[in-house]
Amino acid sequence: MFRFALRTASPTAPSVGRTFSTTPVAFKAQTVQEINAKAKQLGIPPPPKAPLGAYAEFFRELYPKIRDNYVRENGRIDSHEVARVAGAQWNTLTEDDRKKYNQAAKHATDKYKLDYKRYYESLSPSQVVSLGIDSPETKGLKRGARNAANRALRGEAARPAGSFFIFLHEFRKSDELKRAMEKDGIDGAKSAIYTAKKAGEKWALMSPEDKQVGPRFFFFAGRETSLIMYHVRQKYVDQSVQQRTVYAEWKEAQEKKV
Repeated sequence: MFRFALRTASPTAPSVGRTFSTTPVAFKAQTVQEINAKAKQLGIPPPPKAPLGAYAEFFRELYPKIRDNYVRENGRIDSHEVARVAGAQWNTLTEDDRKKYNQAAKHATDKYKLDYKRYYESLSPSQVVSLGIDSPETKGLKRGARNAANRALRGEAARPAGSFFIFLHEFRKSDELKRAMEKDGIDGAKSAIYTAKKAGEKWALMSPEDKQVGPRFFFFAGRETSLIMYHVRQKYVDQSVQQRTVYAEWKEAQEKKV
């Protein structure tokens, strides 16, 4: 996980050693074996197996044909060499050659989605929670969006976000960021780190008084030689406090039910 200590380059702005992550926290994901073990404990069938991709379909077809050519002296197959040769052969295939593998992968994916939906709908709500699996509607989402959607489906209150991340969420959609990325020639691959850096520079423009009472933001207009700071806005802090209050009330209500 990348972490950055961002400080403003402006001599007129206070220096802040605010450290934050530009990527989601890497929570430990469940393995297939762990989910299958839970299903066995519950006495229910395991979820359907995930489909193979196009390259995996190609490798499954090729492996029996070449494995005997890469047997070591101890009788074991040199899997590293087999993978290298398979990858080299895959790279030589034309789009027409790969077409059947792409079609096989698409067919397997479509079947998996249907099988998974049927499996999920056959479970009770308590079994879904015990297994810790995603709903069909949220399975293809990124981790943060998927977790939020699953909490909503379970009737749970949304987790509160800090004021900085509420600001960052809006800043990602701003025309100001879009213009800056176009000016600096930033593409999609580098946009996350660039966005975090630009947002962090704004975050750093806080007075010592504002640091004592909580996170607030200065909005500024940039010129080539100077920064013009505008008034402080409490909007993001208020939104964060409101989210935390709603979540705390929901947690208290859940504890009373137990």
